[in-house]
Amino acid sequence: MVLVAMLAVACSDGEGDAGVPSPNPSTSDATGSTSTTQTTEPADGSVLAGTWGGDEAIFTFTSEGLVAMFECATGETAGPVRLDGDGRFEVRGWYALDAGGPGTASEEPESKVEATYTGIRSQDQLEVVVELDGGVSRGPFLVTQGADGALERCV
Repeated sequence: MVLVAMLAVACSDGEGDAGVPSPNPSTSDATGSTSTTQTTEPADGSVLAGTWGGDEAIFTFTSEGLVAMFECATGETAGPVRLDGDGRFEVRGWYALDAGGPGTASEEPESKVEATYTGIRSQDQLEVVVELDGGVSRGPFLVTQGADGALERCV
């Protein structure tokens, strides 16, 4: 009970140690021997939220998923992005090069490619890599929590 309260306090200010693995709980079987299991989700259930910006990318995390903006590309995933006990995440989504020229934000990209977004959190920074199906990687992108970013979009 005290551990749960300590975790809630540590994470309530937004500066909890998401990069610290959660403790390994022990269990006993009928013979009395003890085993240790590694948990993959942080005890606080860390879900990434808000805008994380940098020079080459801006990631916006919501309960609906991740929206990614790059200089000349966009991407999305579905569903909340959860960190594991080591502060890492891996989610599937899509990535698409922008066509350039005038357009509206509501237009769907024409050339979506399936992609895997992986990242690791360290304090208020994320390092994200986008692996496109077919083996091409984009990144790593270093972004900071709460930063607007200095992204210059293609025209």
